[in-house]
Amino acid sequence: MSQSRKSAQQPATPGQFEATLQELKTLVTRMEQGQQPLETAVDDFEKGMALVKNCEQALQQAAQRIEKVMEEHGELQVESFTTPAPERSS
Repeated sequence: MSQSRKSAQQPATPGQFEATLQELKTLVTRMEQGQQPLETAVDDFEKGMALVKNCEQALQQAAQRIEKVMEEHGELQVESFTTPAPERSS
């Protein structure tokens, strides 16, 4: 297994978030160019999905750390960072 495959399977720490996000952007750019063989595109898609999961985990860990700090200082006011899905018109 290649080193880049291994990194896609391990959760990104908040400190690795930027590097993981940059790797994801590189994959997306390469795929958007549409010049890859199908197998390579599928491999990149698979790796990209793993990178997305890692980024989401890193963001979740960072949010938990922030909440903990806010709780310790008695200033916790949790707000949702998710946006509601747009309404579909019939």
